[in-house]
Amino acid sequence: MFGPLKPYLRPYKWRIVWASFCSICNQVFDISQDVLMGLMVDVALQSQNSFVARLGFDTISAQLLFFVGVTVLNGSFEALFEYLYTDAWGKIAQDVQHDIRVQLYRHLQKLPLSYFESNSIGSLTTVVNDDVSRLEQFLDGGNYQSVSAILQMISSTVTVGIVLFAVSPLIMCIAFVPVLIVVVLSFYFKYRLGKLYKRVRREAGRIGGIVAHNIRGIGTIKSFVTQLYEQRRVENASGGYRDAGKQAVHTSALFVSAVRLSVASGYVASVATGAFLLMNGVFTTGAFTTMIFEAQRLIWPFIGLRDIIDSYERVMAAASRIAGVLKTPIETLYRSIIVPSEEVPDPLDIGDISFSHVSFSYKSGRPVLRDISLTIPENKTVAFVGTTGCGKSTIVKLLLRLYNPQEGKVFVGGRLLHEVDAYALRRSIGLVSQELFMIAGTIRENICYGLQKVSDELVVEAAKAAEIHDFITQLPDGYDTMMEERGQIFSGGQCQRIAIARALVRQPQLLIMDEATSAVDNETEEAINKSIAKMRHERTIVLIAHRLSAVRNADVIYVLDKGMVLEQGDHVELIARGGLYHRLWKIQTGGVV
Repeated sequence: MFGPLKPYLRPYKWRIVWASFCSICNQVFDISQDVLMGLMVDVALQSQNSFVARLGFDTISAQLLFFVGVTVLNGSFEALFEYLYTDAWGKIAQDVQHDIRVQLYRHLQKLPLSYFESNSIGSLTTVVNDDVSRLEQFLDGGNYQSVSAILQMISSTVTVGIVLFAVSPLIMCIAFVPVLIVVVLSFYFKYRLGKLYKRVRREAGRIGGIVAHNIRGIGTIKSFVTQLYEQRRVENASGGYRDAGKQAVHTSALFVSAVRLSVASGYVASVATGAFLLMNGVFTTGAFTTMIFEAQRLIWPFIGLRDIIDSYERVMAAASRIAGVLKTPIETLYRSIIVPSEEVPDPLDIGDISFSHVSFSYKSGRPVLRDISLTIPENKTVAFVGTTGCGKSTIVKLLLRLYNPQEGKVFVGGRLLHEVDAYALRRSIGLVSQELFMIAGTIRENICYGLQKVSDELVVEAAKAAEIHDFITQLPDGYDTMMEERGQIFSGGQCQRIAIARALVRQPQLLIMDEATSAVDNETEEAINKSIAKMRHERTIVLIAHRLSAVRNADVIYVLDKGMVLEQGDHVELIARGGLYHRLWKIQTGGVV
């Protein structure tokens, strides 16, 4: 029954057994009410020969009082087990959805960067939110299309079959002929609906991807007046979702019509046969009454079978998508799959960094780095410059082990980079990326992001080095000023300086600044460069920049072109050489060397 859900439910198997037992007991006590009603009819019509009279209750009053007591007791047990199964399934649903969502997010964080470059964020968000929520709804006992409803339908069918057999084996056989037809139809339509709902979930992920992407880029959309173009894209994606949904609805409607026709035919045949047997004295009026109730009991669960199968196939499609993400292999970047937050590995001793004949290309196959060999000495400032697409930022990604080179080797402190634990490596590195990432919280929380127990003195020191301290102190709430997730109320340069402070507060052995001053003015850039210059002999610094003014004080400058090291040296040496660096410097300074 559970299909792809089994791995997630295994830790809760005994709780599921208990919840299933309560669901079945509730259904049995519910059906028992119909049997009691039939026996009460016999009391009214033939009190001296009724079943209860044979138990020693001679008068009608005694027999009715007996039935009142038994019915109340039966109803109490029914209510009790309804509470127990609803509570049990509801708690299982909450625990399972929590476990799966956390497991999904943990797994996503371990996947290589290339996975996120080939899968839309909206589609992944749909899996983590919508698909997991569907699993929760399917397990929730309060939902009438849940796993509890399936169990109750099965237990109801078995119990009704036993009662009908006790009344008349012939009527049971007649009543269950349509059930066999419904089972065959169910398997057929389950197969068809399963394929359709996988397509529905795929189209839902496509819409989610487009909408999430457009919301992030709403400023660009408005600036380029492409609202109509994007609206058409959403309409096309929504049209695909609508068409897939229509096919599923059409198939589902055919199924429910076939089920209704089958069970109605079975009900009419059962009642007609029962009436004939009653007229011929084969069984009592009470038994006939019970038979009518039980025949209806057999019908109603199967009339709702369409909704149950509909829900089941949607959930299985969602579970398959979740399993698809979780089965995506994790790169062996880490020594352990899960690193407990209390046992974060110690930072590495970075030392000298060297690239030996390194080549790298992304999925497109176009080489980004070609046979690169270079050295980043410990406690020196090294810069990488060059035209757009020359491979500067790719070097940073290799240093952080976001990718592994296809050819060549990278050494850190004399050790091969791919043999180093990625967590320990990244704890030793402070990165200031050109892609700004802010969290909803105070400025202090953004600077201390991911760190515990950072002193105020260290925060202020980092902010001063990033040339943002004076601006922060002028705010009414200072370091406790709230920021939005994208830092909307601050300028790009202010957010960039907060990001620099975030990297510096970690006191990294290796500081990487990837276009870290691209959004600040010349005066602030100069102040930040002076602060970085003061750290030159305290840590290794890697600068990635288009603006050569940001790197002119570096100990070594590597000039890249088409994925190769074209020139290397300090600013003075490269200017004197008259090559690409000299030409770029002249362009940026208006011909002044």
